[in-house]
Amino acid sequence: MLMQVVIRNLWPAELPQFRWHLHRLDRKTLTERFGRGVSSEWLDAYCQGTDLVRGAIVGCWIDGVLHGVGELRRHERLGRAAAEVALTLEPPFQDRGLGSALVQRLVLTARNRGLDRLYILTDTSNGRMRRILHRLGCPVRFAGTQIEADVALAPPNGASLTQEWLEEGWACWCALSGASGSALPMSAGLHW
Repeated sequence: MLMQVVIRNLWPAELPQFRWHLHRLDRKTLTERFGRGVSSEWLDAYCQGTDLVRGAIVGCWIDGVLHGVGELRRHERLGRAAAEVALTLEPPFQDRGLGSALVQRLVLTARNRGLDRLYILTDTSNGRMRRILHRLGCPVRFAGTQIEADVALAPPNGASLTQEWLEEGWACWCALSGASGSALPMSAGLHW
């Protein structure tokens, strides 16, 4: 069965879907994302603190249900033009190239918002994220059981702005019309 995959920015009215997505994650995935076990109440407070003005959430909808997100969160400690990147995918949808597609879109989103650096922190045992970092070609530092990575971003240009506009427009059209087919760029490299 062919699944419709749509990668697009989360709209403010869809924040409850973000919360539901996080609540569907298993303990292992939550620990990989947050670096520790977290309670349902903590997840609710985390979602309440989401700021789509200063950051962004790129969602991965499969057959109309949000099953993965890439988060772009600015933190004062990182500097004005830098943000942290984090990913979560529900286990049945991992190892299919969706995490890479989310990161590609987050890099484009960050670049087009004038950021010049992304910061990624992951556990050394998270092989999927390590593979994504390797494909990005960014320098990594090992700090105990953590890996820290910095992704340098080029400034936005007409091509990057047009690419995001076309991808977001197509994804929104698919989401609103219920169109069949994938809204992912052909270069996303999905493994179904």
